[in-house]
Amino acid sequence: MKNGNVSNKKLGNDFEREFCDTLSQMGFWCYNLPSKIEGQPFDVIACLNKKTFVIDCKVCKNDVFSLDRVEDNQYSSMMRFHKCGNGWGYFAMKTSEGVFMVDAGVLFRWRDLNLSKKSLSLDSIKAIGTLLPIWINKIRSSGLCMC
Repeated sequence: MKNGNVSNKKLGNDFEREFCDTLSQMGFWCYNLPSKIEGQPFDVIACLNKKTFVIDCKVCKNDVFSLDRVEDNQYSSMMRFHKCGNGWGYFAMKTSEGVFMVDAGVLFRWRDLNLSKKSLSLDSIKAIGTLLPIWINKIRSSGLCMC
């Protein structure tokens, strides 16, 4: 702990575990990638209904997501994942109003169209994201689910 506050790293790691637990309880197979000093392109691999999702978990302090938190390796990996025919990766953004699943392609387009903006407000996150329970229900209803 620093100055009585929980470190950013601990907050992030706790959210990753919580996120995986939530998906697992809903029938997903999840793998939380181990943290590396140089970083990894995403935090979680999740599978359901013969679909694979790569997801990076972000805790949004004060309900703001700073766009510079998208690392180059995350951008290039999610672009490559998409170009290989797997769809886009996601950013799971934890806010005071819940976890929002933000499609990486939508986030990248939003960033490119709003070059003067350095961050997403809660309203922007809500506008381009989907609350986690709604996203889960959409995935579960998109094919045969044996769970």
